[in-house]
Amino acid sequence: MARALLFLFSIALAGCGQEIVVVQCDGHVADDVDGGARDGGRIDDELDGGVVDGGERDGGERDGGERDGGADACGAAPYCITALVPSAGRVPVRTPVTFTAEIDNPGGAALAFTVDEAAIVATRRAGVPPLVPSDIAWSLTVDASGVATFQVSEVPTWYAATTFTIRVEATAPGGPVVAATADVVVDGNVVFADLGAVFAVASDGLPARSVNFTQGRFLEGDSFVRTPTDVLMLRDGSLLVQDRGTDPQSLKRFELSGENVLLGSFETDEAGTPFLDTENGLGMAQLDDGRIVVIDERIGRTPTTRFVVYREDGIYERAIVPTTPSERYDGIAAGPNGSFLVGATLGRRIVQYAPDSGTAIGDFATEVVGISALTRAQDGSYYVGSSGTIVRLSATGARMMINGLPDDGSTDWEFLAPFGSGRVLASRRVTSAYLNVTAIEGVQSLGWFRQENANPVRSTYGIAYLE
Repeated sequence: MARALLFLFSIALAGCGQEIVVVQCDGHVADDVDGGARDGGRIDDELDGGVVDGGERDGGERDGGERDGGADACGAAPYCITALVPSAGRVPVRTPVTFTAEIDNPGGAALAFTVDEAAIVATRRAGVPPLVPSDIAWSLTVDASGVATFQVSEVPTWYAATTFTIRVEATAPGGPVVAATADVVVDGNVVFADLGAVFAVASDGLPARSVNFTQGRFLEGDSFVRTPTDVLMLRDGSLLVQDRGTDPQSLKRFELSGENVLLGSFETDEAGTPFLDTENGLGMAQLDDGRIVVIDERIGRTPTTRFVVYREDGIYERAIVPTTPSERYDGIAAGPNGSFLVGATLGRRIVQYAPDSGTAIGDFATEVVGISALTRAQDGSYYVGSSGTIVRLSATGARMMINGLPDDGSTDWEFLAPFGSGRVLASRRVTSAYLNVTAIEGVQSLGWFRQENANPVRSTYGIAYLE
């Protein structure tokens, strides 16, 4: 029985309580809670040692405008929450997170704790649409000792990584309301293409919830995608999908606000001449300046391979013909100083190109055997997929093999993608319910990502993480 992937940072904790509907659609906290009738009609938007002084903030100064040097954590208040400590900083979906209030209560006041649901804030990186609370299922409770439990239990197919800020309040009879906040990131979905549709897997390895479809389908239908292959999360927050089923072939941008939210397509041709006519090549990447480069390869064509460059807005810029056009190239990634890297499979090397001049700068690495995929991780290292093996290349050239890959060594790891800080995703073109996608942290495989007996039987033709 294959085990489901358990991230190293995941912590299984106690369950949760009431379901809540929180957060304004723009991700801001409501200014007033409980009808605005708390502590003079408002609660401090920010904390000064966790104390609310009659509903007005003291600007961080105490005792006549001078701080007390930290001798008393609560200042003039009889008690305070000095910190709210989460059990984990980042978790998959369906993993409970506890937030433990550290209390300074020298007088032994009888404190009662509450979680202010309207004070939860959900934020995402720039460009990704704000979270709509009704899209997900979540819960928040707090016990008598000040330990709050938060859990996101269901996400839709378009869910992207989200930071949740949790607030815990405490008060005693006749005393002030004190509070503290802390954050947790709930990981986004993993999406993969399967020639007829794009599927979404939640971060715990179960299919994300489809609204219009079934089995985690995210993008489907000839009006939207016909033969999707590579997928790429762009820095503007949209998802780029390579569709080889259109005529001419196209690159399509989708917004992460629902299923089949098509924003438009990149330029496809000039006077009937297509910019992309690929049959064999694998890989597309976004460079540091925002441009996108796609491998376009077709055996029997002259030239066999081109690297097609688009502006970030989808306008075609140029096609670069490599110095050895008969060479096979698999895998592409953003390189140092605005360049891009491609894997020359026959030459066993990773070549660095300048996107403006189209000239080869030189070899980034040599004696890399059987290259089938390439990606740059967030820490600047590179991962190279090949037959039965994945290699990590540091920014300084150190080379290490990935340990513990769940593979029989007979298939190529053809698709790689960043998966948050310190991690990458890898997939192979094997038709299975779970035996085709793994996550890697550093140089260690974390096991199969998709849970057994829960996912549809599919192949993977491109993979991305919704961050």
